[in-house]
Amino acid sequence: MQSTAVPLVWTSLQKILFRFVACFFVLWIFPVHFVDSLVSSLPENKPAFLDTISDLAIGKVNDLYTSSFNALLSMIPQVKSLFPSDVNSYSEWPSYSFLLMIVFSSLIACLIWTAIDRKRKSYNQAYYWLQIFVRYFLAITMLVYGFSKIFCWQMSFPFPSNLVTMMGDYWPQKLAWNYMGYSKPFQIFCGFGEVTGGMLLFWRRTTLLGALILIPIITVVFMMNLCFDIIVKTESFAYLLMSIFLLLPYRKQLFNLFIKNNSSNPVYYPPAIKNPLLKKTLILLKYSFIVLIILSNIFLNKQNISKYRNTDKKPPIYGIYNTEHFVRNRDTIPLLITDTSIWKQMIFDEYGVTIKKMNDTCRVYTRRIDTITHTLKIQPYSWTYHDRDTLHKSEWHYEQKDEWLSLNGKYNGDSVQVLLKWYDHKKMRLPSWGFRWITR
Repeated sequence: MQSTAVPLVWTSLQKILFRFVACFFVLWIFPVHFVDSLVSSLPENKPAFLDTISDLAIGKVNDLYTSSFNALLSMIPQVKSLFPSDVNSYSEWPSYSFLLMIVFSSLIACLIWTAIDRKRKSYNQAYYWLQIFVRYFLAITMLVYGFSKIFCWQMSFPFPSNLVTMMGDYWPQKLAWNYMGYSKPFQIFCGFGEVTGGMLLFWRRTTLLGALILIPIITVVFMMNLCFDIIVKTESFAYLLMSIFLLLPYRKQLFNLFIKNNSSNPVYYPPAIKNPLLKKTLILLKYSFIVLIILSNIFLNKQNISKYRNTDKKPPIYGIYNTEHFVRNRDTIPLLITDTSIWKQMIFDEYGVTIKKMNDTCRVYTRRIDTITHTLKIQPYSWTYHDRDTLHKSEWHYEQKDEWLSLNGKYNGDSVQVLLKWYDHKKMRLPSWGFRWITR
C-alpha cells in the first residue's frame, strides 16, 4: 500500500505555515545566497559579468535588507536600543539584520497571501516545486563546502605564524580553523559527508537519506559556529532548517519506524510533469547541471590549491626566524625578555609577516618583497581598509644567505638592524606528529 507525500486537503494551519515557510526560503535563497553558492562553485577565470551579477546580488540586495531593517528599528526606539548601533565590518550584525528582515518580510507576505488566497484547498503543486528549489540550493551549497574540505582548501594546516602564537592569544574562530586544518583525513572525512548528503538531494528517492546525513553534519557545523564565534551562524542555521524541511514529507514514516517500531509504507509522489518530451529534456538538463557543478568545484579547488597552497610557489622568505642580534640607532640591544620593544621572532608565511615581541605578543603585517632590489615593505594588517595603520609601515633592505637573514631599515622612527636565524618549524611537535593508527 502506498501513501502520498502530501494530503489532498490541507488544514488552515498547514496552509499558513506553508505560506510563511515558502516566503522565508524564497527570500532567503534568492537572489543573495543562491547567486553566492552558484558563483562560488565557478573557477576564477569565469566571465567578468558573473562577478558583476554576484556583487549586485550579494552586496546591493544585502545592503537593502540591512538598511531597511535599520530604518524599521529607528521607528521603534524601545526595540532599537536592544541592537548594536555601531559595528565594524567584521561584525555579524549585517547577517542578523538580514535574517530578521527576511523574517519580518515573510510575515507580511504571508498575511497578504493569506488574505487573497484563503479558499485554496492545498498547495501540493507549490510544495513540490518549493522542495525542488530548496533541494537544489542546499545540494549546491553542500557541494561547495564539501569539495573545499575534500581538497583541504577551506581550512589549511596551521601556518608557521600560527605555530608560534600562544594558544591564549587565538580568537575562537582561528582555534577552530587550526583544529580542522591540522588533520587532512578528518577534514576530508567531513567533506565527503557534505558532498554525499548534497549529491543525494538531487533525486527525490534519495532526498530522505541525504537529509538524514546532512542534519547531524550541519548541526555540528551550526554548534561549532555558535561556540567558536564563527561569523556564519545565521547561514548554518538556515541550512539546518532546510534539511529539516526536506524531512517533513517523511515524518509519519520515520515516526512509525523509529518510535512505534512498525513497518512503514513508502511515500508515493504523483508525477508532476507528464509530457514525455519535456520530462526527457529536463532530465538531460538536470544531469548536465549536476556534472557542471561537480567539475566546476573540482577545477576551482585544484586551481586555488595550485595558486595559493603550492609548496613550489612559497614566498622567497618563508618560515620562522629567531632574532640573534638586534641593533637600534647603532646601539646593540641585549635580547632581554623584559624588553617588549625587541623582536623575538619574525615569521614569514603565505599571506604576510608576523612580528613576535619578547613578551610573546604578535602583530600581523602585509608584505611586499622585491627580489631584484632586495627590499621588504611591511604594513600593519587590518580587517578593514579604512582602519589600516599607515604610520607604522616600513621598508627594509634584506640579505639572505643559507639560514641567515639580515634586515636593515627604519622601524617606528628608529634605525634598526636585525640578524635572524631560520628555524625549521617542521621539527616542532605538532607538524612532526603525523597520522597514527596506533598511539603508543
